Amino acid sequence: MLGHSLLTAMLAAAAGIAAAADPQQTESWNILTQALHAGGPDQASAFGMLGAIGSAESRAVVEATLRGDDIKAIGLLAAGLTPEQCAFYLPDLGKAAGAPGGGPAALSILDAIARARSADAAGVLAGIADSAGVPTAGVAFGLLERMGDVAAPFLITAVTTGRSAWSRETAVSTLLRMRSAGEAAAFRSALHDTDDRVRTAASVALAWLGDPEGKPQLEAAAANPSSDYQTDAVVGLAILGQSGAFERLEGLVASPDEAVRGRTAWAIARSGSVNLKQFAYRMGFDRQPVFRNMLAERLLDPGDPRDVAVLQAMIADGDEMSQLVAARRLLGTNGSGPAEQVVAKSLGSGNEAVRALAIETASSRQELRPVVARWLSSPDPAVQVAALSAIADLHQGERFAEVALYLPSDVRPVSAAAARALVALDPGAAKAALEAGLTSPRSHVRIHSAAMLLALAAHGQPR
Repeated sequence: MLGHSLLTAMLAAAAGIAAAADPQQTESWNILTQALHAGGPDQASAFGMLGAIGSAESRAVVEATLRGDDIKAIGLLAAGLTPEQCAFYLPDLGKAAGAPGGGPAALSILDAIARARSADAAGVLAGIADSAGVPTAGVAFGLLERMGDVAAPFLITAVTTGRSAWSRETAVSTLLRMRSAGEAAAFRSALHDTDDRVRTAASVALAWLGDPEGKPQLEAAAANPSSDYQTDAVVGLAILGQSGAFERLEGLVASPDEAVRGRTAWAIARSGSVNLKQFAYRMGFDRQPVFRNMLAERLLDPGDPRDVAVLQAMIADGDEMSQLVAARRLLGTNGSGPAEQVVAKSLGSGNEAVRALAIETASSRQELRPVVARWLSSPDPAVQVAALSAIADLHQGERFAEVALYLPSDVRPVSAAAARALVALDPGAAKAALEAGLTSPRSHVRIHSAAMLLALAAHGQPR
């Protein structure tokens, strides 16, 4: 049930719209108001579009929602905010993310905080990572890693000041994957932690950086078959040149236990060690498809001719996922041409996991945005949404009529993306298309059309 402050804001907004004496705006706001009260998918659609409107009335409802106690509503709203809006509303999002019992909505709020991509946002996430329960805290750590360098100082602090041993241990592991400046000093401090797992994680991290300071702790973990860090510790000893460590790795790689072999290969790949890369070649990892994928994911260097040959071989004879993994490593290098072709082909793959990775890859690189835009006719709604976003970003106004065909889509995210794209491509022409959408038999099409008509009015487009 909607909170009192939100209902008050909605009534005030409705009164403001009505006072403007514009029948279309009144109708549009009524459609949104009914959806916000409706619950279910229509409510989710309406909350998701509120941030796009940008009028004084919609901002009042946005603020009332974010400052209320309906976590579900806040999560729905947060999912539709732009990065700039996420930064502006960061204090409210941070407060909501810390509320108990957030469930799935809390994950949407955390993601919105990360989209702000500022040091302040990283600080908020770091606080949540240190104080929330393990599932939520784990998501927060993952988002901090995705934010990159801006989050590193907060993770460095968490290594030694985290409230729980789990938090300090996770901060060590996250920092090691990021390879950020200043992490080694934090790892050395963590060698004196009161918790054995934190000390072990720190000793592994230092060894993987080539620092032997935690070697006694590392040797203890390598000798302990019940330690979760045993394989990583053996890898660390090999990096440090410990006598017998490579022989131990050979034994693990030759284990009859497939899980042991896989863990060892993945640890070698994650280590980033040039010496271990040579070991991997000696053990024939480049000739074993599963292990080869692991190497390509983390260890192979597009600047090394031998590694490039392996990546090119993966593109030539690997399965779809192998080809895409190799292409991701070759993007931005002299092998970009074939790599871009692989990404383009992968967007049309029959494998959902391949398509998802291709969307992530192509959408995150500006030079591949035109590739994504060409896939609007894909049968996969996720690809359609990505293509609509790319078309809007690239201002491909000549495709306006094509985009308009997706406004009445029965897939809600596709319809919403089309409504936003139409306004971005041609505000004047969008008005007619959105007015037609107000009469759609599909409720979500009416909602998306109403929201973007209000957005046009808010930004001074002709009425």
